[in-house]
Parts: sequence; C-alpha cells; structure tokens
Amino acid sequence: MALARRTAFLILVLCGVLLSAPSAVRAQSAYGPGGLFLIPSALTPPAGSVGLGSMAGVQDMWAVPVPHEHLIVSSNVAYSATDRLQIGMTNIVMRDVTHAPSWGPFAKLRLNDETRKGPALAISAVWIPNNHWRTEVVSLSASKSFSLTETVNGHVHVGAMHASWLNGMNTKWHPYNPRDPEATPTAAQARYFDPSRPIVRQAPFAGIDIGIGSYVKVTAEARYRLITDHPDSLPGFVGIVFTPHPLAVLGFAMGSDGLGENPEFKIGVGYNISTIE
Repeated sequence: MALARRTAFLILVLCGVLLSAPSAVRAQSAYGPGGLFLIPSALTPPAGSVGLGSMAGVQDMWAVPVPHEHLIVSSNVAYSATDRLQIGMTNIVMRDVTHAPSWGPFAKLRLNDETRKGPALAISAVWIPNNHWRTEVVSLSASKSFSLTETVNGHVHVGAMHASWLNGMNTKWHPYNPRDPEATPTAAQARYFDPSRPIVRQAPFAGIDIGIGSYVKVTAEARYRLITDHPDSLPGFVGIVFTPHPLAVLGFAMGSDGLGENPEFKIGVGYNISTIE
C-alpha cells in the first residue's frame, strides 16, 4: 500500500505539469540554486524571471535503527533580480511523516559571463536553518557551453561545495558519533560510527547536459562523498529532461543524493514566468 501511495502521488505530480503545459541548467536543483538535479550550475535566468520548481521522489534513508524510505518533496520559487543575481526560497517536506517542513532562502550570483576561452563562474548559497533537513552549503560553479552539431549542444559544469550542515546533519561530526554534543544517538545508531572515516566537509562535483534538438536533454552528474553521506553511496544522477514549452521543464532522474546506498527515482518539474519584451 505504501508503494501504491507513492506511485499515485508521483503520477499526480506528472499529470499536473502536463496539464499546465527551460532548459535543464536553468531549472531548480533539489536545494534551490538552478542547475541539474543535484548540483548547481553557473547559469542564471534573465532579469525579471520568476521560476517555480518542485522535485518529488522516493528517498532512501540510512537512518537507523531501521533503514527506511520516505516520499520527499522539494519545492522552491526563485526571482532573478538581475541577469546575474537569483534569489529564492526552498521548502522540503516528507509526506506521511510527523517532521515539520524545513525551509530557507538561497541565492546565486554569476561572477562573470562565459567567453570563448573561459567558462561562466557563479557562487551560490543555501541556508535552511530549521527542522529535519537543516542545510548550510556554499558552492562555486563553472559552466562552459559546447556544440557537437547544429542540433546537439550542451554544457559542462564543474565546481566544489562546502557544507556546514547537509540534510539535517552537522558535517563537523560523523552523523552517528556518540560524542556529538548536538545529538544523542541510540545504541543502534552508534554502531554506524566508524572513527577511521575522515571528516569530509568539502566536495568537488561535475555534470553535463546535452540537448538533442529543441525539446530533450540528457544529463549526468556526480559529487564526492561527504561525511554525512552513506559510506557506500555514490552521490549523483542520470536523467532526461523534456521542454514541452520554452518556459517549462519536466525531468526524470535516477540516482542517489547520498542519504542511502540504493538508487532513487525522482521527478522534477519547473515553470519560468519571464519578462516578455
């Protein structure tokens, strides 16, 4: 029954987007700043754009005493104050769970435009200060476009992130460290504590999106494992993104955001209300 409810909810999300009838790199990532499904890019929408985005999917959790799954929904709204500055709010909620929603602002500042020799650069930040998904992350991203044929082109994205908190866990500590002064793990949780694991708070990331014609993009992305991630996870996604309208995006992805060792299915949707000249 739980699987049936999750499947029904994902179908409703998909149908809602098709009835409401941009590119992947300008959609909102899970944490807010525009990018692929997991990592931010260095690209920003035009000034005056208002972006609405949501991502839903089964969330594999390595929390104990019993590893489990949740249906998680990440929603956001973003406004481009200028061609270089984007600001917004993210809200993350787990359905059928008593945890209160976690929400907070994000921002992205593009530092320079792409040139023939160099990529666009941007710095972004996410601050979700409350509840189960507390997240404090700063990222530096570089994006460079390329063209293979007249109808096949895309972007390469690279960068690095520093996380003080990620998905509700403080990166100063192993997530189940019995000596963590901000948490009291159970005996089962303490069994996950591995003192040999290094504390990793910074992680490089990379991704690529390839547009095929005007309506389809394929994407792939990955980042290095942080201390808050499952020890056997491979954070990253492969996906396909459809643009049924120049301002709308509908994406499907398979992969892991690091919270579990099993791959997860995600649906991402977005709509941009842009300035029309």
